[in-house]
Amino acid sequence: MKNISTYITYEEAIFSPTALKKGIKNVPNSKEVERMLYVGILFDKVRENFGVPIKINSFFRCKQLNDIIGSNDRSFHRIGSAIDCKAIQGTGITNADIYNYILNNCDFTELIWEYGTDEDPAWVHFAIMKGREKEKKVKRIGK
Repeated sequence: MKNISTYITYEEAIFSPTALKKGIKNVPNSKEVERMLYVGILFDKVRENFGVPIKINSFFRCKQLNDIIGSNDRSFHRIGSAIDCKAIQGTGITNADIYNYILNNCDFTELIWEYGTDEDPAWVHFAIMKGREKEKKVKRIGK
């Protein structure tokens, strides 16, 4: 498989520096890939709105990787249904811009303002699952 969506390569979707360092094969099964393809549709809408690249920090995490980084098994990343992303410096958009666009214009299951400041999160987490698109659970995680 080459691409998850127009703007996400398969390699980018499964890449993890921790997995690389620890020798973990972070490979999704067919059901997880199906979910990833669905998340990619939303990501494309966000990316197309801004017309600039948006960095993906984390997408799919196999169980072994998820355990090592200390996330729980209920994480949407664990099943291929979430992306953590952030604006790339110099593009003219902020993480808050991404967060607010998703909040006001997209269906989602979960949207999280992660760390950062009151003005701008360090990154944005969004998850979407078929059948749960209208849940729109909004959270804020910070120190």
